[in-house]
Amino acid sequence: MKQILKRIFFICLALVLLTLFTPLDFQYPWLKKLICISAFLLIYLFIEAIRNRRLKTFFTFLQVVIAVPVIFILFITGSWKTVGISHRLRTNSTIYIAQQMMDVGARGYSRRIVKVIPVTPLFAWINPVDTIGLDSDWTRVNEDYNPFNWKGG
Repeated sequence: MKQILKRIFFICLALVLLTLFTPLDFQYPWLKKLICISAFLLIYLFIEAIRNRRLKTFFTFLQVVIAVPVIFILFITGSWKTVGISHRLRTNSTIYIAQQMMDVGARGYSRRIVKVIPVTPLFAWINPVDTIGLDSDWTRVNEDYNPFNWKGG
């Protein structure tokens, strides 16, 4: 059981680090939150297994110092949501250029235009792109979504 928990922890940690330091991103915001929470719960279980009191206190302090900014980033800030797909690649329609927005609270919304390459149904490779220099391999599709449930339109 302990080996299984260790493997799950390292998988969760690797996924979190990959999404932080590479263009790889989760397709679903709830999945990112679930994996981060799982990693912190597994860290807590490992800390509880430590018998040395000083070492246990140090790791508990370290966990709090790391957990507070990560939880702030995950739950206070929003996640990027696709509001429209402007172009699709002609040779592979799963690759597309999306317009995304993120709710940043009282400061309004942040916008970006990205090329999305789905790696798996749960993960996608996301890179910022400039739509001015697109070549003829892209088809304009103008698909609109309403992830923020805005009224009117």
